[in-house]
Amino acid sequence: MAFGSVPAAKSVVEALEKFKYEGSCDQDHEDESKLIETCVICMEEVIIGSHLIRMPCSHICHEDCISPWIHQNHTCPLCRHKLPSQ
Repeated sequence: MAFGSVPAAKSVVEALEKFKYEGSCDQDHEDESKLIETCVICMEEVIIGSHLIRMPCSHICHEDCISPWIHQNHTCPLCRHKLPSQ
């Protein structure tokens, strides 16, 4: 753990919305197919079949990219929205 970093609470991490990107949008996320283009952490294209996590601030990241971050930091890496910490 880096100096001064505080991990997100385990219960919060477990409750984050996890989903597999199917490349199509549904009624709840009408324009989602246009919004999900790149991971906000690695900036790589999100491809069909990618495992994603939606942060409470609505930023979407590859699960493999965000998991190490939220186990060390209780904020969104893009907007710094705070999650409850341990």
